[in-house]
Amino acid sequence: GSFIFALAIAGVALITGIFLLRKVETIDLVKGTKQEILLDSTKVETRWSFRNIFKTPTLVLSYIGGHFSRIMDSIIVLLLPILLATTYGFNALQIGAVASVFTLSWAVAMPITGRISDRFGRKIPIVTGLIVEGASFILMIYVESFTMVILLALTAGLGTATYYPVLPSITKDVVPIIKKEKSLGIYRMLLDTGYFTGPLISIGLVYAAFNVNFLDSSPRANMLKFPFLVIGICLALIGLGFAFLAIETRPGWVQASYSMKHANKVLEVYNKLNEAFKDYLEKDDLECCSQTMKEAKELEREADILVMKVTQALYGNVRPVPDDYHFYKITDILDSSIGHSLKSL
Repeated sequence: GSFIFALAIAGVALITGIFLLRKVETIDLVKGTKQEILLDSTKVETRWSFRNIFKTPTLVLSYIGGHFSRIMDSIIVLLLPILLATTYGFNALQIGAVASVFTLSWAVAMPITGRISDRFGRKIPIVTGLIVEGASFILMIYVESFTMVILLALTAGLGTATYYPVLPSITKDVVPIIKKEKSLGIYRMLLDTGYFTGPLISIGLVYAAFNVNFLDSSPRANMLKFPFLVIGICLALIGLGFAFLAIETRPGWVQASYSMKHANKVLEVYNKLNEAFKDYLEKDDLECCSQTMKEAKELEREADILVMKVTQALYGNVRPVPDDYHFYKITDILDSSIGHSLKSL
């Protein structure tokens, strides 16, 4: 009966996908965006090695976080029903309720949390979500009432929803657009291999906890709870790693900041040039004019440092995509205007 029901649900989903969902092919849009960048300027970096993945802590942490989220999913599927039934004494209806609350909470909340990361940044949702999910499952092994388990399943689901849709955004932010599709493939590979390593790790942790007696007096309960404790701690540690080691990759933040500082520096240079013209034309004071020109040149050097920072942000840790490349173009144009103005005097 249950197999027929599942088969019917799958058939309805297939029919819905064929007749009701309109397929929109986006490959031409992606190709057009690439061509826009490549034709826009020869200064855009087109050579990017995948070894850069392992040189970027933010990217590495996003891959590790995704992998461990799948490991936790595996442990939930394999061990949580057994733990709830054998140790907590829950019946089938209660176990189904716990699983449903966890799944429904992250499924419903994901559209909201994804939008939050676009507005407030990537780090806060990832750090918060990883720590909340890890802490929820750690606490779950210390409580046995149905109400508390339901509440912790709810908070764990909300924690998952907070970080899970944001992790692939790190790859989108950091990796150059001409390498993005392969990098997202690597992310998915490392993410889904958690379903392979998860069962192996859970079995290893179950047997490792056979003689451990710090969670419960029952050896069987210890064996079932220990994987949740270990992986929960790992998720929380990854969240702390994001807090202290990762950078904010939300589009435009770093570039906009440096570009605004550079624009202000350009304004200071032109103010100095205006003073130099007045010293020369109105006061006929060559000494003051020369000193003001030196000050303008020094300001130009400071502006050049900001140009380097904008360039590093574009090609380095923060996403090099069209929106951010415009910041670079604006900065480059303003910097060139300073150079031409100073050379003409």
